Amino acid sequence: MWPFGDRERSKARAKRRAGTAALRKGDLPAAIALLSQAVEADPADVGAVLNLGLAHHHAGQHTKAIERFRQAIELDPRDTRAYLNIAAAENALGHLDNAEAALLQALQINPRQAGVHYNLAVIYLKRRQIPNAMAEMELELAINPGHTETQAAIKALRERLMP
Repeated sequence: MWPFGDRERSKARAKRRAGTAALRKGDLPAAIALLSQAVEADPADVGAVLNLGLAHHHAGQHTKAIERFRQAIELDPRDTRAYLNIAAAENALGHLDNAEAALLQALQINPRQAGVHYNLAVIYLKRRQIPNAMAEMELELAINPGHTETQAAIKALRERLMP
């Protein structure tokens, strides 16, 4: 029994690796197909579930992506990547409240998680909550000083506010 199980798990990992490679290359149909097979073969593989969610997200299938990210949270409730990805998909759907809630959950798990404050700032900018956005960007730079998107956003915002 065990060797068969190990062989099947090995096949699932190979599908995950191939699907992840396809995702990196931007071959979304192949990524979705391969990662779906990997998840079907090993539903407990958080990495495969997350990557399948990313493939759906990049393919514009945000609702499917959110379902996969929630599946990843069921497997590992402390994996902040899933919350960040839910936020990105919810943001793409225009569900800013849901995106904000996911990011706040990520912060509860890891207050120093890179990217969370930047993404909160993006939401606050969309809501035109400039002081909140600026505060979140400053927090992001305190955690992740080399984050170029945050640096550029602060510079642009300052130029716009103080011409």
